[in-house]
Amino acid sequence: MALSVHLSVFVATAVVTSWPAPNSTLRPLFHLGGLDNAPGYVGDANGMMFRRVPFDSKSDEGGLFHVAWQCSRTPTSGLEWCHSTSPNFVKWTALPPMITTGGAESGGVAQLPNGDIVAIFNQIGGGGHWQARPKNVSDPHLMNWTDRNPDGSECSGKCKPTPGIPGTDLSQAFKIDDDDEFWRVIADRQDEGGAVGAALVARTTNFTSFEVEGLFHQYKWDRCVTIPSLCGFGPYPRDPNAFRVNGDVWVFYGMQKTCSFSGREFYALGTYDAPGSFKVLDPRSDYANNVWDGGEGYASMHVYDPIGERMLWISAVIEGDRDPCGDKTGEGFYQSWLSTRHIGAGWFGTLGLPRVVRLDNLTSFVESGTFVRLQTEPLPELSSLRLKGIHSTRNLEPDTKVIAESLRGQAVELVINVSRAPEFDFGAQV
Repeated sequence: MALSVHLSVFVATAVVTSWPAPNSTLRPLFHLGGLDNAPGYVGDANGMMFRRVPFDSKSDEGGLFHVAWQCSRTPTSGLEWCHSTSPNFVKWTALPPMITTGGAESGGVAQLPNGDIVAIFNQIGGGGHWQARPKNVSDPHLMNWTDRNPDGSECSGKCKPTPGIPGTDLSQAFKIDDDDEFWRVIADRQDEGGAVGAALVARTTNFTSFEVEGLFHQYKWDRCVTIPSLCGFGPYPRDPNAFRVNGDVWVFYGMQKTCSFSGREFYALGTYDAPGSFKVLDPRSDYANNVWDGGEGYASMHVYDPIGERMLWISAVIEGDRDPCGDKTGEGFYQSWLSTRHIGAGWFGTLGLPRVVRLDNLTSFVESGTFVRLQTEPLPELSSLRLKGIHSTRNLEPDTKVIAESLRGQAVELVINVSRAPEFDFGAQV
């Protein structure tokens, strides 16, 4: 059998000890993020939506996907939301940051019937959940945003926090269906110690304030008791989120820390009928047992594609040589990667490949109970990028230790021929 692996290779032309200038030749081909706006930290996917152009159009044709992600563009800027748009999740237009408030962490956006948009994010400076809105809703790219108070007025200095949202991390606001009068967000419940984690639901009608509706889902994270050193910030879900994947089946997902900083994305499948709680379909596959297929992915978000009638999902990625797990102090993550570490290209991480989410029901293959899972193949349209920027194609045999140390380019395509073996365990590491 043959496995085609597409790898973006980034080459540093010089060792640097200070923040480098943007270099478009080092931009990833298949991945959003990296140097799309400027060098620096690339983190959680946030603020994802599909918006019609113009916003009051009767058709989805010609609309744009918006993706924001946490970024630090300078050593002193703090966390912002970098921003790009695309008609197809393949070709991206880099834009000014959506939110420039230093400390803009996890959150999402909601499109209102009048065309306005509300972004809600956790302000990590201790300010609570702040809001922002676009200055010109008729701008297809929504390039200019301002911080707003919950009543819609512009902030004068420090913004007023949005009342009623629990925890810190939260999902984008959503409605159960078109007739739902409430907007809801999924937010974390920050348990201290133990093994019980949970996400809560808060609701609103006008975004001026929220009220906690109740428990969304509670689960047990046993390793927080057995190996607490690997539990990170605790059993509660970071960046919790949920969406309807097929019929009555919902996905509840979020990040769990696997060391002091980095994490993996987990999910559970179940049913949800507000104001009730999420009910897991398969007890064997509760949250913490299912891992998203996103590599070293974390802090992900989804968006519905109305033209393709499919759900798309994307995560952030920590590269192996930037993984803070190798050092208990987090060295190389939030500290020296900024300016003192010799990191070459001068940026940290990227967003993962966008993936198409579909439900895979395997219940007919088991003797009893329900067996369901997610299939998350990479977006097929990305194949259009394979004909450009490919440096070399090689055929490799198993146990090949070194492909070619001298390869240089933006992308390398490897075709790996794998002989079937009893273990059937193979892979490629770059």
